[in-house]
Amino acid sequence: KLSGEAIPLPARIVAVSDVFDALTSVRPYKAAWSFEKSFDNIRLEAGKHFDPDCVQAFLRRKDQVVQIMQDYNDSSLQE
Repeated sequence: KLSGEAIPLPARIVAVSDVFDALTSVRPYKAAWSFEKSFDNIRLEAGKHFDPDCVQAFLRRKDQVVQIMQDYNDSSLQE
């Protein structure tokens, strides 16, 4: 039942990246979302589901995130 800054910083960071990975990956119950739609979703959830500072840091590295996702493409990713 932790919230806000009581949640350890590494967990807040991983929450953003884990959801982004889940959104951009094919699942048996859903198609992969585009990177842009996924970034938009993360942005909209800042301050609600995600730490706003972590979201801003993630979005500042948007190009690097896309490059990493493409470098480790498992054929379930969308551009």
